[in-house]
Amino acid sequence: MPSTNDATHYPLKRDFQASARLNLQHQAWLLTTGHLLNPAIELPPDALIADIGCGTGIWSLSLSQKLPPGCRIEASDISLAQAPPEPWWPSNVSFRTLDVFEDPLPDELIGRYDVIHIRLFVFVIASGNPIPLFKNLMKLLKPGGWLQWQEYDNSEVRTLVAHPGQQATALQAVLDEFKALQSQVTTSGSWVSDFHEKIKTADMGAELVVHERSWTAKEALMIWQDCSFLGQREWCDALRQRGGEMASIAEKLEAMIVEAERECLESGRGILIDGKYVTWAIKKQE
Repeated sequence: MPSTNDATHYPLKRDFQASARLNLQHQAWLLTTGHLLNPAIELPPDALIADIGCGTGIWSLSLSQKLPPGCRIEASDISLAQAPPEPWWPSNVSFRTLDVFEDPLPDELIGRYDVIHIRLFVFVIASGNPIPLFKNLMKLLKPGGWLQWQEYDNSEVRTLVAHPGQQATALQAVLDEFKALQSQVTTSGSWVSDFHEKIKTADMGAELVVHERSWTAKEALMIWQDCSFLGQREWCDALRQRGGEMASIAEKLEAMIVEAERECLESGRGILIDGKYVTWAIKKQE
């Protein structure tokens, strides 16, 4: 049975707007980190790569064009509602449904992959404890395989302005409201801030090779601004669908977002909510 970390906890949506946000988000990650796979990751010539929680498949589709001929990607998610239909798959990419929180995992996937990529599970991990998921990911890797895990660190968030002295009062109010509501509407993502310490101190047969943290790259700021407002609207829609008190919260929050969007446009689009992008590259013991 799926654990309390069941990926059905996913708090956002899977419609066209959500897919557009995911694809834009991917571009912000790429421009900020500068790569699809961290350069420290050693890729065998016939690598089998897993993209866990693939969403639209944008990471797999992007990487597929850059791989040597012998490499393949198996992308998976608990829902393939946003993934391309099979006739549109590249020859070196396939898609399947998978609940990565499941215990036990399917036998045929144990020790199968040379590299695993996973991104933005911070609000999916319902318990706030990433270790059960981490252990499952390690089970999927071959000995000596690599895990690339990427998250936003919500403990490091700032309101960024393009010009000194520029006001972002309405946007800051939205950020403060989201922080106040976090415990009511989703799980805590506080584990992201010290996950690297857990990897280093826990006896899990893995070595932390890379731990990188950065604010959004200047080249990606406008993309991230779009993602941020799209994501805020998406949160409101998802809360509204819960009904009751959550619907009332959504109505209040949406009015605040409208005001923040107006403020942003009047500022010449010179304000945004920024956060830290975190990448861990972890090698499983031989």
